[in-house]
Amino acid sequence: MEITDKQFEKLQDQIKIFENNKNKYKFNVLGLTYIFFDKEIHRKDYFYCAEFIKHILIQAGIDINLPNMPRPEDFQKIKNTSVVYTGLLNDYSIKDL
Repeated sequence: MEITDKQFEKLQDQIKIFENNKNKYKFNVLGLTYIFFDKEIHRKDYFYCAEFIKHILIQAGIDINLPNMPRPEDFQKIKNTSVVYTGLLNDYSIKDL
């Protein structure tokens, strides 16, 4: 996915907001459970992984078309994207990219 420098800066800003307020934001276990039953639940300051990614992309002004309660596989449907890494998170290293 191609993004502008400004969008990239906005993404970084959004991540910093979460980092600087990590006590405010929580993992949305309930939301993660609901998506398996195709139900929606929105909780202020609670995010599961795919929900977090969707949120910061939208806040950065990146046009994506994802369901209200996205699943990880929904990101594969975004046009002009490619897989950068597959595997266990523990094995991930930024220098491998």
